[in-house]
Amino acid sequence: MWESDLLRRYHLSNGIEVITERLPQFRSATLGVWMRVGSVNETRENNGVSHLLEHLFFKGTKTRTARQIMESLEGVGGSANAFTSREYTTLYSRILDTHIDLAAEILADILINSTFPDLEKERAVIAEEIQSYIDTPEEHVLDLLSAVIWRRHSLGFTITGTKRSLARLNLQAVKNYYRTWYVPSNILIAAAGNFNNDALKDLFERHFGGIEGTDNRRVYDPPNVRAIKKLFFRKIGQVHLSLGLPGVPADDPLRYPLNLLVNILGGSPLSRLYQRVREDEGLAYQVNTFVSSYERTGLVGVYAALSPKHTQKAADIIFDEMTSLKRKKVPDDELRSAKEQLKGNIVLSLESTSGRMHRLARSILSLGRVETLSTVMKHIDAVTADDILRLANDLFRNELLNVVALGPIKKLEVREL
Repeated sequence: MWESDLLRRYHLSNGIEVITERLPQFRSATLGVWMRVGSVNETRENNGVSHLLEHLFFKGTKTRTARQIMESLEGVGGSANAFTSREYTTLYSRILDTHIDLAAEILADILINSTFPDLEKERAVIAEEIQSYIDTPEEHVLDLLSAVIWRRHSLGFTITGTKRSLARLNLQAVKNYYRTWYVPSNILIAAAGNFNNDALKDLFERHFGGIEGTDNRRVYDPPNVRAIKKLFFRKIGQVHLSLGLPGVPADDPLRYPLNLLVNILGGSPLSRLYQRVREDEGLAYQVNTFVSSYERTGLVGVYAALSPKHTQKAADIIFDEMTSLKRKKVPDDELRSAKEQLKGNIVLSLESTSGRMHRLARSILSLGRVETLSTVMKHIDAVTADDILRLANDLFRNELLNVVALGPIKKLEVREL
């Protein structure tokens, strides 16, 4: 066991890991059950099964209908939800501190005792969800980018699956996948809020300590990346342009200079791309950068929605600004501003029990530890202009650059970085 006055970390009798943070200034708590299970665990044949299971968890257990699950929590002012990502599936509940026992019991019930009813109905619901993503070009182009940059690797699978893979998922396939992956070695419970630590530990042991299963941690090799350009012609009003490069894994020390680099390039209204593409040239309403970090790799991306006649000019500006970051050090005032933005965003994200719970879980899953806020701030402050220049030269390389465009476009020139 590891613990401090507010943080505790321990394992239940069956090996499930628990991380909690007591926040006595709140009158609520957020509980999360995180599984190391996502679309990266899947094959092309069962792609989408993790997301399908996330839906089915809320459709009924041995003792509760779907309506009763929601009524139990909503009726006392609480809520429950879930999400699936490429590497994780998470069930969580936000609840008043007087009803923590109820939230824990329901999360355990839907994880352990789900009967997976209404499979056909839920497959139809998700088929509509898939179509909604396809019909939303700003979402669809990012799925296309992932498929292109992570080609032939499960990181490139869509989280929802495809209509074809979804149709193959019968009840037996779902149950087999559940028994294989939803086991104690893949489960982390995270909680933040107002509670008694000892009582919470007993509560988790009572509700989750009976989960059984053979240890089965996923292992995957990082994907190989090469430069690819794909233009997907569609008769819509705008061209949705996305650029992608491999980033760094979630536990890489370079994550600090990387987040600053990406923020300077296009992470805020003060960023270079926002100022040049939108404010100076008026070429786009939306232009931004993003970072995704995984166990073995990462993704650095740029996105812009553009008029077809402005696409090449905007792309040239993006290439130009990436090249500039490789050739010239970031000025001190620009770096200082980026650091303050990043630190401010981190602090503001922790102003709720939900934000705290997410930080705990992601820290344990990515780093194997929880870094103090002061330590994170020190790492950010320690980044130099030389660090960013060096990282830009390592990452911004044409042989790794993937370019995807969706819309009324047939030609796009990629400049040398």
